Amino acid sequence: MVRKVPSTIHAISSLKRQGYAKTLSEAIETNKKIIELNRTSLEKLEKELNDLESLLVSIEEERKKLSKERIHVFEDETKEFWDAYWKNKIKS
Repeated sequence: MVRKVPSTIHAISSLKRQGYAKTLSEAIETNKKIIELNRTSLEKLEKELNDLESLLVSIEEERKKLSKERIHVFEDETKEFWDAYWKNKIKS
């Protein structure tokens, strides 16, 4: 909390010095708007991050599922190959 006060004072004086505000009260209001915009942006970014994390979990689950299916297909194809091989071997 102690660190927030000097940075707020610096931001307000900087707004006034750079011409974004003519009076101190205008600079304070502008600073409040900037803080609110930053808060809103942060909330949006957090939501997007949560959405991306959910998507990543879904993709990982789907990858595991497909990997298991691929293993089963491989096992089935291997079994079919060896069944056919031994049938042909017995015939000859």
